[in-house]
Amino acid sequence: MVRDQVLDRLKSKRDQAYQAKQLAFERYKEIRDRTSMAHDEMNAAWQERTAARERMNAEFEARKSAYESRDEIWGEYQRIRNRNNYRIEDLRRYADSEHEAMKECFDRASAAYEYGDRSEAPIYSAEGREHKENRNAANEEIKSLIQEIRAAKEYAESHAPRASSEAFNQAKAEFEAAKDRHVKAQTRFKELKAERDRLKAEFDRAKEEFFRIKAEFDQRLELLKAERTKSRTEVSMRDGIYHGTYLGQPAIIKVSDSGNSDQVQIFYGGKG
Repeated sequence: MVRDQVLDRLKSKRDQAYQAKQLAFERYKEIRDRTSMAHDEMNAAWQERTAARERMNAEFEARKSAYESRDEIWGEYQRIRNRNNYRIEDLRRYADSEHEAMKECFDRASAAYEYGDRSEAPIYSAEGREHKENRNAANEEIKSLIQEIRAAKEYAESHAPRASSEAFNQAKAEFEAAKDRHVKAQTRFKELKAERDRLKAEFDRAKEEFFRIKAEFDQRLELLKAERTKSRTEVSMRDGIYHGTYLGQPAIIKVSDSGNSDQVQIFYGGKG
């Protein structure tokens, strides 16, 4: 069988296109797998970031609640202290004035006894005792108010939560680290995705080129098969001498009737 140069050339191009297609597919498959892994890593980083943000928000709310509770308890103590201190100052002034009045009355009573005016001495003594009672009552109220301040402070110290930013700051640092990991994973995924899309486009072009050349090769092959079939058919159908080609080569073909069947003789190279 005579080789066809066009068919050989198309076959070579087809084989090269096939190899190029396979190579492009391998490159695309490798980047596709890496992109898929990067996508999974990005999703895992996002879940870590979400969890870290929730912990940070929880610690923020806990800190906020602790500060509010602390401020409320210590604020109540400050209200009691300020109110009682204001009252204590008034009572101390009042107790001092009653003490001075008591001393003056007792001095007058002593003078009345000393200088013979004994009828007035009991009166001064009674007034002095009244001022003394007023002084003592004021001092007792002062003690009660001071004790109330101390009790309020002890309650605040024992019940006010220890508000601290340490847990929140740690949770915030963990969130920032998780956020940074997610951003990096997202950037990596986007880069690989762009490369994957580029190699996918290259693979699609290589595949399209392969099928185009393959179609040309198949078309040429079918054309040659048709020509050879036609040549054989013409030889078997005609009677006499046929000048033309047979299997792609110049030939003289002689067909004669031998009775039961046709006899075909083929001579290559012309009359010789």
